[in-house]
Amino acid sequence: MAHQLYQKGKFTDAVIKCSGQEFNVHRAVLASTSEVFDRMFSSSMREGAEAVVLIEDATPEAVEALIEGMYCGKLPEKRLLPSFWHLASKYLIEDLAAAAMRVMYEEIDISIATDFLLALRHHTQNEDAGSGSEMWSGLLQKLESDKAMHRRVLEELADGSCKRLKRS
Repeated sequence: MAHQLYQKGKFTDAVIKCSGQEFNVHRAVLASTSEVFDRMFSSSMREGAEAVVLIEDATPEAVEALIEGMYCGKLPEKRLLPSFWHLASKYLIEDLAAAAMRVMYEEIDISIATDFLLALRHHTQNEDAGSGSEMWSGLLQKLESDKAMHRRVLEELADGSCKRLKRS
């Protein structure tokens, strides 16, 4: 049913804005999927009063993937998984975040290695122990066994550090 709501887009009652794009959504669907959205829409905050949510830390493509995931339970294509995971974690959509993390771990390749590494590191730093630390160890083993992926991750991390240094 939520899938049909998403496809038809009828009777939407809220908007998510990201980088100049607007996505019409149903507050009930988002609130039932995410306690963060539930609190935003139920409060006297701007999101509740105006039914508008501004997302500034993601691309419109990642936001659209998150919305589709919330309506349909669908994960996006692999290249969007790290940013999708970030948003699902931020908005406490634990089943989608966990599914994205699993797929990233199982299907890691050179195209998402650095973003996945950063996402997984963030995840392991914010949890007590368990599957995240096991995934971290597994990822390190995968990087050690794939020299090209290992090199690319190191180069991308070094390039990012150089850019941060130039800005400061």
